[in-house]
Amino acid sequence: IVFPVRTQNGAFICVADATTLVVSLATQTKAAQGTTAGQLLEISMVIIKPDKVAEYERLQKEEVNPALQKVGWEARSYFKGGFLNDGYLYGTAVPIKSLAFFDEQRPLEKALGKPAAEALMARIAACHVSKRAFATRTIPDLSWGQLFSPVAVVVTNRVAPGRKSEYLKFLREHLVPVIRKSDILGFTVEEHVLGGSTE
Repeated sequence: IVFPVRTQNGAFICVADATTLVVSLATQTKAAQGTTAGQLLEISMVIIKPDKVAEYERLQKEEVNPALQKVGWEARSYFKGGFLNDGYLYGTAVPIKSLAFFDEQRPLEKALGKPAAEALMARIAACHVSKRAFATRTIPDLSWGQLFSPVAVVVTNRVAPGRKSEYLKFLREHLVPVIRKSDILGFTVEEHVLGGSTE
């Protein structure tokens, strides 16, 4: 669950978890357009070694992003963790059409060829302390509001087995109506659909 927040004086505050923030901001466009199926996203969350932050950011800006643009990627959201999280937490999110995306040739391989892509990924991995990758889907009828915000408040919930319907019912009947009456700029709910820890 994510909702952008503005303080009374108009300044933004940030208490965001990078991964969930990525999901929320990247998916609200589809939700706002009234899509009923929900938008799928590939999410990646990494913790970077303190002495590798500059190198990691350089690789993303100068090598990864140009390569992805070369093969036609139209969007890739990239975020850093907020002050209540690890200062070396980074996240990315990319809209995908279906889970078949994970069975296809990886985009960097398409752009650079397998040897060069593997070499680039090895340089990026050398910057990592840990990495987690997964896929999420938005729940459009629970998502609304401002499409993008510089910062957001993020809440991640692990629902007890067998109680998902009960939890969504609570959101629909109790939480979302209250949020809509507030001055919150937007609100997005996503569900985890594939993947887990990779390290």
